[in-house]
Amino acid sequence: MICVAALCVGAAQVSAPASVETAESVETAASVETAASVETAASVETTASVTTAASARLERIEARESNEFVLRGTAFGSVCATCEVIGTYRGGLRYALTPLEWSETRVVIRAPDLNLGEHVSVQVRARQSESNSLPLRLDARIAQAWSRQFSSAAAAGDRGEETFAVSAPEPACDRKSWIFDHARIAHLQRRFGEAQIARRPASPCARCSPLTVRWYHEPAGRVQFEVQVFVREVEGVCAARRR
Repeated sequence: MICVAALCVGAAQVSAPASVETAESVETAASVETAASVETAASVETTASVTTAASARLERIEARESNEFVLRGTAFGSVCATCEVIGTYRGGLRYALTPLEWSETRVVIRAPDLNLGEHVSVQVRARQSESNSLPLRLDARIAQAWSRQFSSAAAAGDRGEETFAVSAPEPACDRKSWIFDHARIAHLQRRFGEAQIARRPASPCARCSPLTVRWYHEPAGRVQFEVQVFVREVEGVCAARRR
């Protein structure tokens, strides 16, 4: 009986370490699971942070000469096949603008004058995201195209009307052309008379209505004036760059 008891006591002593080992295993498994959960949560948090950081943001625009602009911001990435800058012109035309330089924080573009106003809203389309939009203003290129002089000094007085065709061909895709922008009268001599523009085309225009100038002077008077016509350089729209 003593031996049996001893054996019983021995059995109890043998079973005790197994219980301890089981508890340690559970604790270890729980620790591993907890660590895995923490690691997973950290991974999710890190992924979310990376995703947020990768969103392109346009912060400011700096104007250069000849309608070149520097777009500054963050997360533009490197240039890619689908990367582009979209300009929204008057009337809602969305147009792909030519990038001259592209880096993570800086993109240089040229924005053409499409004869759709001077105000354009631009947006950077990066590899994985699109930025917010910011406005820019185009610098219109204006030049004097031609001028005509007229004079009258009839003793009995005189009056007249002059008409000028100012239309020009519309530019083709990626081609530049000069179209009518505005006209003005410069009086060289004036006594009891004047000249003025009676009808002017809506400008700027390629297919324009005629420009009409009326003039007069009273008896013993005279008028001498110059009609000056100014044109604007614009670029043709390419169908392939519409968005």
